[in-house]
Amino acid sequence: MIIVIGATSFIGVHTVTELVNQGCEVLVTGRKDRFKEHYEALGVKYVNLDLDKEEDFNQLPTQNVEGVILLAGLLPANAPVNLDVDENAADYFRINTIGTINCLEYCRKNGIKRVISTCSYGDVRGAWNGERRLTEEEPRNFFFTGDHSVYTISKNAANDVMEYYNQQHGMKCSVPFSNCLWRDTAHESLCEWRNEEVWIPNLHGKGGKSRRYHDIWKCKDDS
Repeated sequence: MIIVIGATSFIGVHTVTELVNQGCEVLVTGRKDRFKEHYEALGVKYVNLDLDKEEDFNQLPTQNVEGVILLAGLLPANAPVNLDVDENAADYFRINTIGTINCLEYCRKNGIKRVISTCSYGDVRGAWNGERRLTEEEPRNFFFTGDHSVYTISKNAANDVMEYYNQQHGMKCSVPFSNCLWRDTAHESLCEWRNEEVWIPNLHGKGGKSRRYHDIWKCKDDS
Protein backbone atom coordinates (compact mmCIF):
# COMPACT_ATOMS: atom_id res chain seq x y z
CA MET A 1 0.00 0.00 0.00
CA ILE A 2 1.05 3.58 -0.74
CA ILE A 3 -0.34 6.40 1.40
CA VAL A 4 -0.79 9.83 -0.20
CA ILE A 5 -1.10 12.58 2.39
CA GLY A 6 -2.61 15.73 0.89
CA ALA A 7 -4.47 13.95 -1.89
CA THR A 8 -6.93 16.80 -2.40
CA SER A 9 -4.25 18.98 -4.00
CA PHE A 10 -3.79 19.30 -7.76
CA ILE A 11 -0.66 17.14 -7.74
CA GLY A 12 -2.27 14.78 -5.25
CA VAL A 13 -5.28 14.02 -7.44
CA HIS A 14 -3.10 13.28 -10.47
CA THR A 15 -0.67 11.22 -8.41
CA VAL A 16 -3.42 9.03 -6.99
CA THR A 17 -5.06 8.61 -10.39
CA GLU A 18 -1.81 7.38 -11.89
CA LEU A 19 -1.11 5.05 -8.97
CA VAL A 20 -4.57 3.54 -9.30
CA ASN A 21 -4.09 3.12 -13.05
CA GLN A 22 -0.89 1.23 -12.29
CA GLY A 23 -2.81 -1.15 -10.06
CA CYS A 24 -1.39 0.10 -6.74
CA GLU A 25 -3.30 -0.15 -3.51
CA VAL A 26 -3.66 3.43 -2.28
CA LEU A 27 -4.96 5.14 0.84
CA VAL A 28 -5.39 8.91 0.72
CA THR A 29 -5.85 11.67 3.27
CA GLY A 30 -7.20 15.18 3.21
CA ARG A 31 -8.65 17.78 5.56
CA LYS A 32 -11.95 18.21 3.74
CA ASP A 33 -14.48 15.82 2.26
CA ARG A 34 -14.77 17.51 -1.13
CA PHE A 35 -12.85 14.70 -2.84
CA LYS A 36 -14.15 11.83 -0.68
CA GLU A 37 -16.78 10.72 -3.19
CA HIS A 38 -14.25 11.00 -6.01
CA TYR A 39 -11.85 8.63 -4.29
CA GLU A 40 -14.54 6.24 -3.12
CA ALA A 41 -15.63 5.93 -6.75
CA LEU A 42 -12.06 4.86 -7.55
CA GLY A 43 -12.13 2.30 -4.75
CA VAL A 44 -9.63 4.34 -2.72
CA LYS A 45 -10.07 4.70 1.05
CA TYR A 46 -10.21 8.30 2.23
CA VAL A 47 -9.15 9.44 5.73
CA ASN A 48 -9.59 12.90 7.22
CA LEU A 49 -6.20 13.97 8.59
CA ASP A 50 -4.67 17.24 9.78
CA LEU A 51 -0.92 17.20 9.25
CA ASP A 52 -0.26 19.15 12.44
CA LYS A 53 -2.36 16.84 14.65
CA GLU A 54 -0.13 13.99 15.74
CA GLU A 55 -3.09 11.94 16.98
CA ASP A 56 -4.66 11.91 13.49
CA PHE A 57 -1.90 9.60 12.29
CA ASN A 58 -3.33 6.89 14.56
CA GLN A 59 -6.00 6.40 11.89
CA LEU A 60 -3.44 5.16 9.36
CA PRO A 61 -2.44 1.52 8.89
CA THR A 62 0.64 0.23 10.68
CA GLN A 63 1.45 -2.74 8.43
CA ASN A 64 2.02 -3.45 4.74
CA VAL A 65 2.74 0.19 3.85
CA GLU A 66 5.34 0.47 1.08
CA GLY A 67 5.80 4.20 1.44
CA VAL A 68 4.23 7.62 1.95
CA ILE A 69 3.91 10.50 -0.51
CA LEU A 70 3.61 13.71 1.52
CA LEU A 71 1.97 16.49 -0.49
CA ALA A 72 0.08 18.31 2.27
CA GLY A 73 1.18 21.67 3.56
CA LEU A 74 0.37 25.32 4.03
CA LEU A 75 1.02 27.49 0.96
CA PRO A 76 0.91 31.28 0.63
CA ALA A 77 -2.06 30.99 -1.71
CA ASN A 78 -4.05 29.39 1.12
CA ALA A 79 -2.82 31.72 3.85
CA PRO A 80 -3.15 35.33 2.64
CA VAL A 81 -1.84 37.91 5.09
CA ASN A 82 -0.81 41.54 4.92
CA LEU A 83 2.79 41.30 6.07
CA ASP A 84 2.93 45.04 6.69
CA VAL A 85 0.54 44.63 9.61
CA ASP A 86 0.51 40.94 10.52
CA GLU A 87 2.66 37.79 10.49
CA ASN A 88 1.84 34.09 10.05
CA ALA A 89 5.32 32.55 10.21
CA ALA A 90 4.32 30.25 13.08
CA ASP A 91 1.55 28.70 10.96
CA TYR A 92 4.02 27.66 8.26
CA PHE A 93 6.33 25.98 10.77
CA ARG A 94 3.49 24.35 12.68
CA ILE A 95 2.04 22.76 9.55
CA ASN A 96 4.94 22.34 7.12
CA THR A 97 7.78 21.55 9.52
CA ILE A 98 6.18 20.03 12.62
CA GLY A 99 3.60 18.36 10.39
CA THR A 100 6.40 16.69 8.43
CA ILE A 101 7.91 15.48 11.70
CA ASN A 102 4.53 14.01 12.68
CA CYS A 103 4.52 12.11 9.38
CA LEU A 104 8.11 10.93 9.81
CA GLU A 105 7.43 9.75 13.35
CA TYR A 106 4.43 7.76 12.15
CA CYS A 107 6.66 6.16 9.55
CA ARG A 108 9.58 5.53 11.91
CA LYS A 109 7.42 3.92 14.58
CA ASN A 110 5.81 1.60 12.05
CA GLY A 111 8.90 0.61 10.07
CA ILE A 112 7.97 2.60 6.95
CA LYS A 113 11.27 3.64 5.40
CA ARG A 114 10.25 5.46 2.26
CA VAL A 115 8.81 8.98 2.10
CA ILE A 116 8.59 11.39 -0.82
CA SER A 117 7.81 15.05 -0.21
CA THR A 118 8.25 18.32 -2.10
CA CYS A 119 10.27 21.51 -1.91
CA SER A 120 9.36 25.02 -2.96
CA TYR A 121 10.40 26.55 -6.28
CA GLY A 122 11.17 29.58 -4.14
CA ASP A 123 14.19 27.69 -2.79
CA VAL A 124 16.11 28.68 -5.95
CA ARG A 125 14.14 31.80 -6.90
CA GLY A 126 17.27 33.96 -6.81
CA ALA A 127 18.85 31.82 -9.54
CA TRP A 128 16.13 32.45 -12.10
CA ASN A 129 17.83 34.37 -14.88
CA GLY A 130 16.80 32.55 -18.06
CA GLU A 131 20.39 31.79 -19.00
CA ARG A 132 20.72 28.14 -17.94
CA ARG A 133 18.90 25.08 -16.76
CA LEU A 134 18.63 24.54 -13.04
CA THR A 135 19.51 21.10 -11.73
CA GLU A 136 19.32 19.34 -8.39
CA GLU A 137 22.85 20.57 -7.63
CA GLU A 138 21.64 24.18 -7.55
CA PRO A 139 22.35 25.62 -4.07
CA ARG A 140 19.64 27.31 -2.09
CA ASN A 141 19.07 30.84 -3.25
CA PHE A 142 15.85 32.23 -1.83
CA PHE A 143 14.60 35.64 -0.76
CA PHE A 144 14.08 36.76 2.84
CA THR A 145 11.22 39.09 1.97
CA GLY A 146 7.79 38.49 0.52
CA ASP A 147 4.96 36.06 1.13
CA HIS A 148 6.93 33.01 -0.06
CA SER A 149 9.94 33.58 2.18
CA VAL A 150 8.84 31.93 5.43
CA TYR A 151 6.98 29.28 3.45
CA THR A 152 10.24 28.38 1.69
CA ILE A 153 12.19 28.43 4.95
CA SER A 154 9.63 26.14 6.60
CA LYS A 155 9.84 23.69 3.68
CA ASN A 156 13.64 23.77 3.76
CA ALA A 157 13.52 22.99 7.49
CA ALA A 158 11.11 20.12 6.84
CA ASN A 159 13.34 18.70 4.12
CA ASP A 160 16.43 19.01 6.32
CA VAL A 161 14.60 17.04 9.00
CA MET A 162 13.87 14.36 6.39
CA GLU A 163 17.59 14.08 5.70
CA TYR A 164 18.17 13.83 9.45
CA TYR A 165 15.78 10.87 9.56
CA ASN A 166 17.69 9.31 6.66
CA GLN A 167 21.00 9.50 8.46
CA GLN A 168 19.85 9.02 12.05
CA HIS A 169 17.13 6.43 11.54
CA GLY A 170 18.07 4.78 8.24
CA MET A 171 15.02 6.00 6.36
CA LYS A 172 14.89 6.63 2.60
CA CYS A 173 13.24 10.02 2.33
CA SER A 174 13.55 11.96 -0.90
CA VAL A 175 12.55 15.39 -2.16
CA PRO A 176 12.14 16.12 -5.89
CA PHE A 177 13.98 19.24 -7.00
CA SER A 178 11.66 22.24 -7.19
CA ASN A 179 8.54 21.52 -9.23
CA CYS A 180 10.58 19.46 -11.72
CA LEU A 181 9.02 21.29 -14.66
CA TRP A 182 8.13 24.94 -14.44
CA ARG A 183 7.86 28.11 -16.49
CA ASP A 184 8.81 31.60 -15.54
CA THR A 185 6.87 34.43 -17.15
CA ALA A 186 10.00 35.61 -18.97
CA HIS A 187 11.39 32.26 -20.08
CA GLU A 188 11.07 28.50 -19.86
CA SER A 189 13.39 26.33 -17.79
CA LEU A 190 13.50 22.57 -17.54
CA CYS A 191 14.48 21.17 -14.18
CA GLU A 192 15.53 17.55 -14.42
CA TRP A 193 15.87 15.53 -11.25
CA ARG A 194 18.21 12.51 -11.40
CA ASN A 195 18.82 10.17 -8.52
CA GLU A 196 19.33 6.46 -9.01
CA GLU A 197 18.99 5.68 -5.30
CA VAL A 198 15.70 7.42 -4.61
CA TRP A 199 12.46 5.51 -4.20
CA ILE A 200 9.69 6.37 -6.61
CA PRO A 201 6.52 4.26 -6.58
CA ASN A 202 5.13 2.51 -9.62
CA LEU A 203 4.24 5.72 -11.42
CA HIS A 204 6.21 4.64 -14.45
CA GLY A 205 4.92 1.06 -14.47
CA LYS A 206 8.29 -0.70 -14.28
CA GLY A 207 9.03 -1.29 -10.62
CA GLY A 208 10.09 0.96 -7.78
CA LYS A 209 12.75 3.23 -9.24
CA SER A 210 13.09 5.75 -12.03
CA ARG A 211 16.16 7.79 -12.87
CA ARG A 212 14.38 10.72 -14.46
CA TYR A 213 10.96 12.25 -14.33
CA HIS A 214 9.53 15.55 -15.44
CA ASP A 215 6.78 15.88 -12.87
CA ILE A 216 5.82 14.05 -9.74
CA TRP A 217 3.08 11.89 -11.15
CA LYS A 218 4.27 11.00 -14.67
CA CYS A 219 7.55 9.14 -14.58
CA LYS A 220 9.71 8.10 -17.49
CA ASP A 221 12.24 5.31 -17.10
CA ASP A 222 15.23 6.12 -19.32
CA SER A 223 17.39 3.18 -18.27
